[in-house]
Amino acid sequence: MDLSVDGVLGVLKEVIHPETGSDIVSLQMVQGLTVDNNEISFTLKLTKKNDPFALSVKKSAAKVLTAEFGTDVAIDIAIMADVTPPVSPLKTKASVSKVKNIIA
Repeated sequence: MDLSVDGVLGVLKEVIHPETGSDIVSLQMVQGLTVDNNEISFTLKLTKKNDPFALSVKKSAAKVLTAEFGTDVAIDIAIMADVTPPVSPLKTKASVSKVKNIIA
């Protein structure tokens, strides 16, 4: 496979997230992929803050990339958890502006 964005994505489709059973490309976990000369760089975007599989997925990605493109290609993989904090129902503003009377 050639050292291009499409080539790298094709190789990364072999990396399966153990919890979901799907590849990391289909799960849209590969973000900001760049391929310059002999350097591959991207961010693994996780859906959980403390994903127990984060390091194993990162190692698997590095392993398949090294196996495909060789050891002379530099691989930089960052990990980012994209977790939106849950909104507490107590912190949401209740819309009672049009209510005349409240009966308790």
